[in-house]
Amino acid sequence: ELGPMTTYDTMQQTGVVDMFGDKLEGCLWDASTIVDNHYRMLKDCMIQGDYSLVDDVYHNLANVPPVLPPEQIDTIADAAYRALLCVREEPDFVTSMLAESMDAPATDLDFETEREMQQDFYRAKALINAIDSVIEKLPIETNDYKD
Repeated sequence: ELGPMTTYDTMQQTGVVDMFGDKLEGCLWDASTIVDNHYRMLKDCMIQGDYSLVDDVYHNLANVPPVLPPEQIDTIADAAYRALLCVREEPDFVTSMLAESMDAPATDLDFETEREMQQDFYRAKALINAIDSVIEKLPIETNDYKD
């Protein structure tokens, strides 16, 4: 789930943090801000049911002053990609575990427990689909954001 600790947990992943030092030469604050902003964008896209916000954000980074250089935009998109993959790990695990349980023959679980499992499964699946939709829109080395 996306929550107050999501950005912090992602920043503990060495692949995300190392990339910032190598490519952006930025500080940890810059890295966490980029990651947090992309998590907020993911949340907004999920609420609105529209992923064009990703296109709009990257278009503005490239075309509205102060214009960022393409290399920096690519690095930001790559960082967002890595961060979103970090968040995707938990719902992937949840769906794989619950899919096995849901596909199994009827068990001794009561109706309420089965319903909760289904809700958790569909919630995780929705998050995976949203993450995939945002990732699909990220301009990773495509320069699709230029006018």
